[in-house]
Formats: sequence, structure tokens, C-alpha cells
Amino acid sequence: MTDTGFPEGELGIIVIGSLLHRDELGYLFDGLPDRSARVRLDGYRRVFDAVADRRETVGDRRAVLNLHSADAWCNGVLVTDLSPREFGIYARRETTYRFEIVDSDAVTCYEHESVDPPDEIIVASDAPSHADVKPIPSYVKTCLSGARQWGETFYDEFLETTAVASGESLRSYLDIDRK
Repeated sequence: MTDTGFPEGELGIIVIGSLLHRDELGYLFDGLPDRSARVRLDGYRRVFDAVADRRETVGDRRAVLNLHSADAWCNGVLVTDLSPREFGIYARRETTYRFEIVDSDAVTCYEHESVDPPDEIIVASDAPSHADVKPIPSYVKTCLSGARQWGETFYDEFLETTAVASGESLRSYLDIDRK
């Protein structure tokens, strides 16, 4: 880390929720086609168990996505070459999460995709979790639309590797049949 708190060397982040949506991602970062790639992230489980702090909620439908260390995997999008300004904007957006450096061996690009691997890869993980919450419908819609923008395989794996707080897969929770 430098004096400013910004990691030394080239920095990348892996996004796993609403930032999968290209419009949402484009609000934060420029030049995405040249510095983003679909990836598999080993050692983490994606769960709808964090309570939203910036989204409209109703009743128990307050959950957004969270990452937890686990003997599991999920998919995401790696964005590379972040500037200190971009990381600052991202960090302010993800205030309830802990930023964790991921071992580069835990990240694998999807077939036919590649980006220059950054020196450090960060994920936003371990926001306070809650067992009694359900996903926010509009947030789920954004996440699913975003996942689909990265292709049907990515979308299908998103459904399989995402859980709700009860432990049920998102596919089962939404009652979506396999293709």
C-alpha cells in the first residue's frame, strides 16, 4: 500500500452483483471492453445476505449480494487497471464491505477471454450478513440482466453459484428451469 492507502502496482477488482450490468459498470469505469473479462473466482460463495444501505427496500426484501470465503466458487467480471480515482469511487460505493486481496491463482478467465493480470486483485466481501432477509426484486433483476449481458453460460453459472440467505440456490429460489 502507498501512503494514500492505494495498493502499489496495477490494481483490478472483481465485481459479482449489480455491477455486472454494463450500464452500472460504465457509470464507474471508462474503457471497459479493453480492460474487463469474465472470470471464475475460487474460494468464495456469493449470497444474498447483506442488507442494502442505498436501495429502496420493502419488508424483509432488503438483501443485496455479499461474498464469503468458502469451499465454493462464483463467477464475476474482472476490471483491470484501476486508477486511484476509480478505486476511490468504487470504495465509496461499497462502504459496508471489507476489501480483500485475492490470490491470483483463485482467478481464472473464461475460455477465449484474457486481460493482462493486475498485480493485485480485490473483492468486496464480508458485509454484515443477515439470515432473515430476502433479495430485493429490482436488484435481482439488475443482477440477472447484467449476468445475461455476459452470455448464457455466464448467466446460467450465476444462477447456480448464487444463494439466498436460506442457502437455496438463486435458480431454485426464482424457480428458473435449466436450459
